[in-house]
Amino acid sequence: MQKKRLEKYESLIHGVLNQYLTIEGRGLLKNNFVTIMGVRVSSNLSLAKVYLSFLNEESQNENFNMIEKNKKKIRGFLGNKIRHQARKIPEIKFILDTTEQKASKIEKIISELEIPKSNKK
Repeated sequence: MQKKRLEKYESLIHGVLNQYLTIEGRGLLKNNFVTIMGVRVSSNLSLAKVYLSFLNEESQNENFNMIEKNKKKIRGFLGNKIRHQARKIPEIKFILDTTEQKASKIEKIISELEIPKSNKK
């Protein structure tokens, strides 16, 4: 039962933060596309790790820093939205998720390899 409760809580936080980033975050990120790759909440519901990925690699550090600067404002928005559904509003820790970018670079390298065909019969 505990696992299902955590999953629902993570989903709730994911939805609210996604709403914030699509509506409020447009001016914050200068219309750069950001994706929430996942949300993991601690078992005592006091910490939410939010994994973010940005479409534009060149400005991702700048955008990530902008989100970090506005962490209190984002947590306030989250608190206003879920205050009737949760006892405790978790602290938010944003983590830059670059696995998608690394995977695309590896895929590009593999596609550019010239592998000779074998002559086995």
